[in-house]
Amino acid sequence: MQLLTLIFLYWFTSAIVPAAFSADQDIAGTNRIALSISGDGDSSITADEFDLARSIGITLLEVDHPSQIASESATGFYYLLNSPLRYYTPHQIDNTERLIHEIELHYRSSAVLNGNAIAAISLFNYPDDRGNQFLRSLAVVSDSLHSKIGKPLYYRSAYSQIPDIPEHLSFVVSTVFASHVPDPLNSPVIDFRPVKNASESILALQEVMNRLLELEESVIILPAQWFFERLDAQPDLSLIFTAHIRGEEIIFPLPADDEGMPEPNISVILLFLILAAFVIHYRFQPNYPFFIVRYFFNHPFFVADIMENRLRNLIPGIIMLLKHAALNGLFLYCLGIYFISDTGWKWLTDVYPAFFIQPVPELTLFTTGVLAAVLVHFISLSWLFLLNKSIKFPSQAIHLYAWPLSLNLVFVSLLVLFIQIEASAPPVLFISALSVIIWFVSYNVAAIEGARFLNKYQVLNIFLTVGVHFLLIVGIIIFVIFTPEISEPLHWLIMIP
Repeated sequence: MQLLTLIFLYWFTSAIVPAAFSADQDIAGTNRIALSISGDGDSSITADEFDLARSIGITLLEVDHPSQIASESATGFYYLLNSPLRYYTPHQIDNTERLIHEIELHYRSSAVLNGNAIAAISLFNYPDDRGNQFLRSLAVVSDSLHSKIGKPLYYRSAYSQIPDIPEHLSFVVSTVFASHVPDPLNSPVIDFRPVKNASESILALQEVMNRLLELEESVIILPAQWFFERLDAQPDLSLIFTAHIRGEEIIFPLPADDEGMPEPNISVILLFLILAAFVIHYRFQPNYPFFIVRYFFNHPFFVADIMENRLRNLIPGIIMLLKHAALNGLFLYCLGIYFISDTGWKWLTDVYPAFFIQPVPELTLFTTGVLAAVLVHFISLSWLFLLNKSIKFPSQAIHLYAWPLSLNLVFVSLLVLFIQIEASAPPVLFISALSVIIWFVSYNVAAIEGARFLNKYQVLNIFLTVGVHFLLIVGIIIFVIFTPEISEPLHWLIMIP
């Protein structure tokens, strides 16, 4: 509890803070509210809003750097200095010397502006803190910086359940989402994450704040933008926040219904558009229903028709490849919204702001899936065409390869359904695996069927197509698994709550 004690000591001993209040104000107690402006610019919070925060009794700000706040706005505030080390995995945390240097450099550059106002320093933001490896590295970093900096140290966990606090670390900030308030609270310092529904957020905040009153000391960190939006919508909340700081149990008035228009269901919209493309293709391409039935129910005759070049029109096959590319984009989109949490999406938009574009960063996965499928289709078809002399026309390679991909319409449609009903992970993973297998098998079947028409070197052709394809896929999987720079961030991205 060293950090909390020091923070409260700042509160009681500062000559600046009392000057911000009128003589008849009595704001005491040990339950504090901090406002997070991490990632925000100074222009996002006005001087009047800072004055309002001071009048409520708030004197703690979480910032990435003091330069975010204009000096005239910062009077009476103390800083929780955010860490520049975000979303670190065990492999990244191994290099403790570099981490110590980066954190110390971050602190020194901040202290130049307003060192006396820095109340505490965060070492990590949302690290992968589930294993002993992190705790060992954390102990080394905190021990070294404790002697170099002499300020209270902490780190922010993505979990509501936090590990034991090592020596020289004052506390751990646990993250609590309005959608799920744990019982009990495992830390006296809470990073509260509201949801889009204002009433749900207010009820959850009330529960968290009243539980924190049971502790000797507590701090709750609220997003500054959300905090001032709620005060603008419900001005009386300022009195309730002050009551919490005084140590009084609070009851929030619920806001008026602010649901507005429901957000569009992008996955359903995309699926509808793809289904419409299939219907139009089925309606206006007379060969489509005939050949798709022959592929699945009379496959030898279908292959013979293709190799004898009876289906010369490229258009049906190209349309199927484009539809499969769209399905692949929808496939990645669905997996992204199912397995990646809000914190994970914040991670992606923080680390890759130019790639994952707001306000709908998930659409980046759809675009990536479409482009990746187009590239893989081009490479696969070129591979088939160039290595097999019996395939004399591009249309033959396209039709051997493209038709089984139509099955993914069924599997991706089921995947969208499972996402909508919030199905458990096993059926989602099973359907996803089937979709990937169909794509993998479609190339191999096309290569084997094409090799059957070669007069010689059939086995060599199968090895150079199916064999190399298999080895390439297995090689990529092994490379990803045994490359911690790739596998650990991917795993943490999926696991982070």
